[in-house]
Amino acid sequence: MSSPLAIASTWDNVAFDYAEVTAPFFANFAKNALDAVDLRPGSRVLDIAAGPGTLAHLAAERGFAVTAVDFSPAMIGELNARSRAKQLTIDTHVADGQQLPVADNTQNAAFSMFGLMFFPDRAKGFSEMHRVLAPGGCGVVSSWQPMERFAMLAEVFVALRGLLPNMPFGDGKAPLGDPQEIILEMTAAGFEGVTVHEVSASSEAPTLDLAWNFLLRGSAPFALLRRNIGEAAWKDVERGIKDQLRNKYGSGAQRVTMSAHLGVGRKNH
Repeated sequence: MSSPLAIASTWDNVAFDYAEVTAPFFANFAKNALDAVDLRPGSRVLDIAAGPGTLAHLAAERGFAVTAVDFSPAMIGELNARSRAKQLTIDTHVADGQQLPVADNTQNAAFSMFGLMFFPDRAKGFSEMHRVLAPGGCGVVSSWQPMERFAMLAEVFVALRGLLPNMPFGDGKAPLGDPQEIILEMTAAGFEGVTVHEVSASSEAPTLDLAWNFLLRGSAPFALLRRNIGEAAWKDVERGIKDQLRNKYGSGAQRVTMSAHLGVGRKNH
């Protein structure tokens, strides 16, 4: 059975908040990904599972010819709206990253920022990324490091386990959470010289409530939980989470840091 995070409607439901709150923070990781690849102006760049265009917009601003693909119509809608506002031209497609609507050997670089990690068939996702790259092109994929590396978010899941003991939270292995896993899967798809780098980004919030708002809005897992348990139950859960965070971190200014893996490989043939 596919994860709920591999279903388009899950991301449709959080597209606006994701674009408003989460995407600006994720731009830090997108910049790192673009900087990891040596591209000339006019290079053809593909953003797979592009969301609201976090990387796609930065790539277009650097003068690259950008194509963006996402299976969520609402995410592509947010991407297009922001492209118009920024007067950027991006070729967009509502499509599955496991079956890209892109010709063979045409892209100078292909990226998937926190997207391919959720694909039901990651091998197919990596294979498709490799297929569309021109010889010499680079593929880049990002994934989250294990939950215990995110102090505040890990504390949220501790609170959830106490408040909802019959529901699993953070018990499974993080997808592509191990650098060796990234190297093996990219190499199996045909990428050569695969390397994995650690990248981090931090966000400052003047209060705990705003830090929690940052973690909550745009989060598909929290949106799913809220929908599944109902609004009344969710209010009690949210109150419990905030109480536990307040007890540990206080109510004042907070610094939220998140760390990711950045896998980079090249198509040489």
